[in-house]
Amino acid sequence: MRVNLRHPARFAVALAFGVITASAAAAQEPTPQPQPQPAPAPAPQPAPEPQPAPEIPAPEKCEVVIDGASVPVNAEPVTIKASFSRDIGQTLKAQVAPESGIRIVSAEPDAETPLTFSLTLDTSAASAGDWAISLEGEGGACDGTIAVLPASPPPSR
Repeated sequence: MRVNLRHPARFAVALAFGVITASAAAAQEPTPQPQPQPAPAPAPQPAPEPQPAPEIPAPEKCEVVIDGASVPVNAEPVTIKASFSRDIGQTLKAQVAPESGIRIVSAEPDAETPLTFSLTLDTSAASAGDWAISLEGEGGACDGTIAVLPASPPPSR
């Protein structure tokens, strides 16, 4: 089939114009750029080690010092003074090892001396030796040692 063109030059110009227009249009379209790949998720970090809670310094150790250092085994109650190295309050609960045989009759704050209590002890059934004594108050506790001397024999005539 043969096409007879009346104006072959016009056809050539139109064809050239179409090619140029198409190539210009293609040049104006942005060339798709490769999209960057998303960064890989970071590896999970190990859980931080738990930090120990800051330690609260322990209060200084409180000691009981018994005035006179020892008590005799005696049929009558004996009153002694017990001094503390720090304040533990005005209300006390005093305890001595049960095997000592010492019974605490009363524990009263000494009005004249701070950090001191007057202890009245029943030593009638006490055993000689060194015994642990503990005094507890609303502000803490103090520990010490009380020495019980053996009973003195009655004076001979």
